Amino acid sequence: MQECLDLQTSYRAILEAARDRRYISYGDLAKANSANWSKVRFKMNTHLGELMKFASERDWPLLGAIVVDQSNLQTGTLDGSAREGFITAAKELGFYVQDPSAFVEEQRQALFSWAPEAPDDLALHIDAMPTTPATGGANYVKYFGPVLDALRALGGAAEPKSVIDKVAELADISRQEISETYKGGRPKLPNQVQWARFYLVKVGLIDGQQRGRWALTAEGRETHLDQVSATALFDKVQSLLDDTTCNEDDPPPTPPEEFAGNLFDDPERSFWFVGALWGKDDQTERFLSEGIWANGYEDKFGEHVQRMKPGDGVAIKAAFTRKYGLPFENHNKSVSCMRIKAIGTVIEATQDGQTVRVEWTRLDEPKEWYFYTYRVTIVEADVSDELSKRLIRFTFGEHRQDYDFWLRQPYWAKKYRSSPEAVVDAQFDEEEADTDREEVSFDPYSVSGIVDDGCFLPEAGLTAALASLRAKMNLILQGPPGTGKTWLAKRLAYALIGTRDRRITRKRMRAIQFHPSLSYEDFVRGWHPDGNGGLRLTDGVFLESVEAARAERK
Repeated sequence: MQECLDLQTSYRAILEAARDRRYISYGDLAKANSANWSKVRFKMNTHLGELMKFASERDWPLLGAIVVDQSNLQTGTLDGSAREGFITAAKELGFYVQDPSAFVEEQRQALFSWAPEAPDDLALHIDAMPTTPATGGANYVKYFGPVLDALRALGGAAEPKSVIDKVAELADISRQEISETYKGGRPKLPNQVQWARFYLVKVGLIDGQQRGRWALTAEGRETHLDQVSATALFDKVQSLLDDTTCNEDDPPPTPPEEFAGNLFDDPERSFWFVGALWGKDDQTERFLSEGIWANGYEDKFGEHVQRMKPGDGVAIKAAFTRKYGLPFENHNKSVSCMRIKAIGTVIEATQDGQTVRVEWTRLDEPKEWYFYTYRVTIVEADVSDELSKRLIRFTFGEHRQDYDFWLRQPYWAKKYRSSPEAVVDAQFDEEEADTDREEVSFDPYSVSGIVDDGCFLPEAGLTAALASLRAKMNLILQGPPGTGKTWLAKRLAYALIGTRDRRITRKRMRAIQFHPSLSYEDFVRGWHPDGNGGLRLTDGVFLESVEAARAERK
């Protein structure tokens, strides 16, 4: 069986189907070309695009309108990626598409009406013209085929290192390419082969469920990819990914968790994000030169330092806000940012309750992380939480941050995607005064602060109330109206947070009055008028608080 698709052959197959007023599947087109579907599946979209281009140039109906998935052959339904590909190709040919469904149906009816009198031949200069899409994509595309070949040679499954070594043996690459490294000395070949595996998993040619072992699927065993097919596969996956950027001058971002340097293999390992600002003095250089991290407070965070142990990951961070020059649209609103200056591993636990020894790696260029940030001096990231795991992979595993993912989360979607497009001042060099301000320290607030504010209750009683609140997660204050219950509740919340600084409390505290008119829809979630005659599902104060808590972890 051949591995190419002939435009004339496919045209005749589609024309025959149109004359019978029926639909034709992608697999039928492969059969018409005497081609193995597994070997031409990634060429099919490009092939149909060429046919549609010929049709458009001759003012014919678009031939791809009746080509559907095998499962939709009876109904003719064109949906999902099939319809999206058809509409995209039509737009590239200059068609205006306002209603995709109506456009597809219009092209189908035109094709059925035109087919009986249509020419039997495309009138090409040559009888057979195989589809040959331009090669391209990232550098690692050339390893797609060799990875499959290597796994076949290794019996269908093997450890990653064995596959990488086999690819180096089978692929048409020079000794120089095998020895190439990135700027930091990290070898290129293993990372690019791992990226190739990531794409092959996405299309079902490699089993993505196995960790520490790469295995071909049944389809992968039968699939052979040349450069043309590999490029088509790359384009297909790229169109489905949220983040399609790839800078070939830098190490490609490590594909998801299994390539994150086994970050989460050890269930006992913790990851800490620590500040280096003591008052107004930045201790980063001292920490790096002395190989330590030290807590700058004598009365806070001691229990955190005591839990730090050898093998834990540590990152020095600084938190601030940024408004201009961001890598995503923020509608002229300030965004929380966390700059990662250095990462390291704890090599000796604390001896004095304040200091741990750390093997540091200075980052040549600090990395900046947005939205989900830590402002307090020391935070242990929750490895069971998916949002925290994304931050850990970014910090310790060389992942890029997927901005679209975060902008889809309710808390940030409301802040940065609910406003109309705004005109941003083009003078990005004049950023806000706090753009480069390091993590701010704030005045602590405790029970003694409540007394200083004028509370008449004894400090011992307030301490007991706060302890009860911490233990039971609720506290009821009783008394006649006007006796200061709300006033005291707010100050107990300040003491629980540890500060009354407005920048912190406005993100971590909510006040709500329960009265007869407050409904479940107002408190949790419900349908509310959207202002345009319709209804919109809106989170209430409770779910808003949940999202705020997830966004502003302590």
